[in-house]
Amino acid sequence: MRRVLSIAALLSVLLFATGATVSRTQYKRAEVVTFGEFLHARAMHYGIADSVAFGVIRAESNWKVWARGKAGEIGLMQLCLPTAKVITGNYRLTRKQLFDPFTNAELGLFYLANLRAKFHGNMKLALAAYNQGPGKVERKLQAGTRVSMLYANLVLRHAAQARRAGYPVPVNITGTFIAGAI
Repeated sequence: MRRVLSIAALLSVLLFATGATVSRTQYKRAEVVTFGEFLHARAMHYGIADSVAFGVIRAESNWKVWARGKAGEIGLMQLCLPTAKVITGNYRLTRKQLFDPFTNAELGLFYLANLRAKFHGNMKLALAAYNQGPGKVERKLQAGTRVSMLYANLVLRHAAQARRAGYPVPVNITGTFIAGAI
């Protein structure tokens, strides 16, 4: 019995060291998944091309899990804590949870999917709103002024590069997605 427990403990350490983790939101039974697998599955769940998910992460944080923005944005997809709390309805969400790459990606993809729906399926407008804020984009559209597409074009260039490169995810992306956290 002791040997079985120590082998299980060793296996857990090895899985953690290789960047694998367990996600309980998507899979009926717990399975070990890499961040790349998780990102692909969640992007598909929200109807977002996984290349766009890769492009947003590269544009927002360049794959730096601990990235912080000047306006308080956090993590891979550079979410603001107040925005994350509002979109999830979880006002107990913490900064620490937002730094977890799995939680951050899940919330970022959820937010992007909602923005795409808000802008009637227009991904370029959704990306502009992700960067500039949906209120600003709506005001510009109502006023008939031009909405900057620099960020959207950057994300789409990164998306094309990700497709050509075979969706490379840095191996240092690890974390745990806790289903009850959001």
